[in-house]
Amino acid sequence: MVSGQAIRFVLQMGSTILLARMLTPGDFGLVGMVTVLLQLINFIKDFGLVQATVQRFEINRQQISNLFWINLFASFGMACVFAVCAPLIAQFYNQPDLVDICLILSIGVLIQGLSLQHRALMQRKMQFVKLAVIDIIAQIFSVCIALYMANSGWGFWSLVVLPVVPAIVNSTILPIMTRWIPQMPKSSAGTKPFLTYGTNLFGFNLLNYFSRNADNILIGKFVGAEALGYYANAYKLLMLPMQQINSPVTNAVLPSLSRLQNDPVKFKILYTNALRVVAIFTIPLVVFSFAFADVIVMVVLGLEWMPAAEIFRLLSPAAFIAATNVASGWVFMSTATTNRQLRLGIINSALIVIGMLVGISWGFKGVAVAISIVTVIVRLPSIIYCFHNTHLKLKDFIKPQLFPVIASVVSIGVAYVVKVFINLSSSESMWMSLGFIICAFVICYFALCFIIYGSLNLKKCIWLVWGKHEINDKESIK
Repeated sequence: MVSGQAIRFVLQMGSTILLARMLTPGDFGLVGMVTVLLQLINFIKDFGLVQATVQRFEINRQQISNLFWINLFASFGMACVFAVCAPLIAQFYNQPDLVDICLILSIGVLIQGLSLQHRALMQRKMQFVKLAVIDIIAQIFSVCIALYMANSGWGFWSLVVLPVVPAIVNSTILPIMTRWIPQMPKSSAGTKPFLTYGTNLFGFNLLNYFSRNADNILIGKFVGAEALGYYANAYKLLMLPMQQINSPVTNAVLPSLSRLQNDPVKFKILYTNALRVVAIFTIPLVVFSFAFADVIVMVVLGLEWMPAAEIFRLLSPAAFIAATNVASGWVFMSTATTNRQLRLGIINSALIVIGMLVGISWGFKGVAVAISIVTVIVRLPSIIYCFHNTHLKLKDFIKPQLFPVIASVVSIGVAYVVKVFINLSSSESMWMSLGFIICAFVICYFALCFIIYGSLNLKKCIWLVWGKHEINDKESIK
């Protein structure tokens, strides 16, 4: 899953680099005004039922069929609402082109609802190789069509097709791969527990969505499309690499944690190991992005996007928290305590939105600062609340992240030394300069990882061989 996501990340970053040079910040900002609402509709039509299918220890064919029809009905309803509200959305932003954009995106919403439960079944069966291949195929089709349209002068329409084409590909391939045809719905199938789980998860996702996307709405309304283009691309460029790691790891870990929810020892082992994997790969990304924001923005987006570099740095504290924020969701979803997750989401979302409303007085920079401050403040209390009444302790969350933080800081020092000895004055040498900096950082970072983790494993082996350290738990020996 991580390998497949890495390929998708390369495709997404490549398309962003090319499209940023073929389109204007205004094009990105215009589509960004609508994609905020599109993400909201995606949450609503899913209704948390995909994760409910994955988390449930036992599920039968009729229950899955009922969930399929619920998802499809929700998708149809959201597509209709999106299409009907298109004139209101265009009037709110004072952008007439948004009417046609909303109508096209509403079709993608409806189509995507056809394959939600098929994807859930493949996740439940851990068919991750097939899912990765399907996602890569959908991404390739989407990027190729978008680049062709941008080169042909279609403007912002080349960005509109990016979320629509994958929906068409998934709804075509996933039913064929699963070979599953839903039955007609029945009220006696026992679907209520799934709906309860999904409702709580949906409520949390909805609140989290508003708190994470209210910044785009506020900036688009009070600052303008160009400012939103800078802000949205900086946010995307900062968060996208972490999403490529967190998303596949979550898809792989969540089914396993759900099966181990009644075995606290194995649950803890899997949780801490998975968190360590996430931390090792996401924390250095955030630290590196903060240290070399100007170089990254100049190389990836171009000189005309340099105002995004400052936003990049201002959002870095929030990105550092988001790097491992997915770990709290693992606990809530795998143990079916999404009701507690919803309560926590209400408080955190309210605080973040209040911070944005205060920060908008200073423009998009003020919004970025407000997000980072509030996110850092609520992090520790949120983890304590998440681990309450579980076998997990606060140290189980902090310890796996300590070494990645220290190694990242040390590696940044090495990368800065390399930066001093290379020429960064000309734009032509930027790609090569960034490449040298990345190589120095990566080599130093993973050398430290190999030294620390390798020496720890060597000590355990020595203790075990010489009989000085008894291990009775088979999982620990393994």
